[in-house]
Amino acid sequence: MVLFLIFSIPAGVLLYFKLVHPGYFDAGQIWPPFFRGLASFAICALPLYLIIELFPVNYAQGALYVRFFVTDFLVFIIAALVFFFILARRKLRSGYGKPLFVEIAAFFGGYAALVGVLYAVVHSYDMDAYRLFAFPVLFVLLLWAASALVYLFQIAGDWRGYLWLAALIVPSLLYTLVPYFHLTSHTFYSWLSSILLIGLSSGTAVLLSKKRIIPG
Repeated sequence: MVLFLIFSIPAGVLLYFKLVHPGYFDAGQIWPPFFRGLASFAICALPLYLIIELFPVNYAQGALYVRFFVTDFLVFIIAALVFFFILARRKLRSGYGKPLFVEIAAFFGGYAALVGVLYAVVHSYDMDAYRLFAFPVLFVLLLWAASALVYLFQIAGDWRGYLWLAALIVPSLLYTLVPYFHLTSHTFYSWLSSILLIGLSSGTAVLLSKKRIIPG
């Protein structure tokens, strides 16, 4: 089962590019930013591991929510954004439209590709349905949201762009409800929230693409 956690994220990322952006995938244009993302995660994997392992464990309900928010989503997103601005942004070859979005999404896709491996190492002793199945799906959706919001930041060109970056905290906060409900034995609410959030996130992505706010 742990193989699903390890391989579903990179498989999902590559399938997305193959189905949604086949021209860029077949021409190999996704690979340079993809490998920059992959290298970025390889560099920060050890610090991420130490942060997750050393984060205080407190079983009070509020503290549990904060722990899941930080260790399952926030630290990964912060690291991804830092490396995007340090390593990838100056290498972007496009300034607008679909080519720009594909470059950004490919970077975040490459960054996400090895997250399942680190997550499997950290949680090798307590694998459950959330970590094996829900987390990979939610994480791919979160990285798509990061790609969309960074794209909007890039084309904004003024202070409003920073509002798009700040908005990334919203899906992270919502997705944290799934592990929180799961660990506090509210299994029904955990599955319900995961289904609703996956549906909401997927629907939002489709809507933004159809409205041409995000290139599809």
